[in-house]
Amino acid sequence: MNFVKNNRAFSIVELLVVIVVIAILATIGFVAYNWVVDDARDAQVKAFANDVGKALVAAYTREDKKPENGGYFSNSNGVDATLSGYLDSRGKRSELPNKNQPFRYYQCGSSIDGFAIYGILNSPTSEDISNMKSIK
Repeated sequence: MNFVKNNRAFSIVELLVVIVVIAILATIGFVAYNWVVDDARDAQVKAFANDVGKALVAAYTREDKKPENGGYFSNSNGVDATLSGYLDSRGKRSELPNKNQPFRYYQCGSSIDGFAIYGILNSPTSEDISNMKSIK
């Protein structure tokens, strides 16, 4: 009698190759996901800084109020005091991943148009970096 051996199982080498390929694809996926999350967070920070800038110009136009102190928003007579709850009442700050995001306010001249608001970005673009250098 002739017996034919019928092996239909995968070898250990084939299984290891598949595991390595899956691990490489998972690593690429995690890196891409983190990059997208960082970009989304940076977009939120930029939008928040833009909203604060518009609110400061509006407060100055309406009430002739502007922050007296530079530095962090929470300084006495700083941005938070000037906008008197505008940011939290409209939910702007709560939209950020870190509600106590260390934004900074700098007065660059005597008019309300001369100010800069900085927020910490995970992945600043070359345009962000050049804007910051031009203000300094």
